Amino acid sequence: MPSTSFDLSTLESLETSGVNKLGYLDVGRLVANLYVTLVIVSGIAAFLFLAMGGFQYISSGGDKVAVEAARNKITYAIMGLAIVVGAYAVGFVVQAVFGVSIVGGVLWPHP
Repeated sequence: MPSTSFDLSTLESLETSGVNKLGYLDVGRLVANLYVTLVIVSGIAAFLFLAMGGFQYISSGGDKVAVEAARNKITYAIMGLAIVVGAYAVGFVVQAVFGVSIVGGVLWPHP
């Protein structure tokens, strides 16, 4: 019965031999890379919204409507950041329970 496991040397030889045009040997690695990328982009976006809300709060000049809008932006940015951290934690739990590699080094395909 043929083995379904790959070691790193097999992966490197397949990538350099031109057999794998997409750069991924399985859908799981693609999903893991997308997961980590989305968590990183979401975290950066939440931080930027938090900074914009802080700037809006400082520059509101005491206007109640502007202060409330800035406070809402800060609140929603913190909630978004909590969701991102929760999603990252769920990735660690799935990784521990099922023994798959989700959260870790991202292996981007290269030409």
